[in-house]
Amino acid sequence: MQSEKVKITKKEIIEAIETKKEYIFELGHVLVKAVTSNKPVFKVEGSEQLGKFLSAEIGNYSQEIFKVLYLNIKNEVIYKQELFAGIISTMAVEPFQIIQTAVLVNTPRIIIAHNHPSGRFDEPSQNDITFTQNLNKILKMVGIELIDSIIVSPNSYYSLADNRLLSE
Repeated sequence: MQSEKVKITKKEIIEAIETKKEYIFELGHVLVKAVTSNKPVFKVEGSEQLGKFLSAEIGNYSQEIFKVLYLNIKNEVIYKQELFAGIISTMAVEPFQIIQTAVLVNTPRIIIAHNHPSGRFDEPSQNDITFTQNLNKILKMVGIELIDSIIVSPNSYYSLADNRLLSE
């Protein structure tokens, strides 16, 4: 695949989806890499499946990783993004970055996830809950549904949706 650094329109993104191109484009101060494909990554069928998938993808990292899965209306993951890597136990993610990519890849639903490098957690931190609930409110304002917020370690996961913590 060939990579190009270009300024790109939404129409060009749609054309890219049809032709499976890879783009790196600039929106303000943020560089976004969009690898498009007609074939979904996988279909989301539940939190257990997600927990296993995300534990395998980011559970073993030694620093905190924040990942976003962008889904179509059939709950198929059409784009995955590691949005932020933090230091040992902290990270800073802005809702703008998530919404920006969701609009660019034209997705109505997302799932957010991050790992706990320590591998130990019985429940999410208050910061995890507050961030998720605030993000959920913002996403609703722009018509994007937050399906779940998953926290993973190498061998386990915690679903905020399963524990009814997506909203206040």
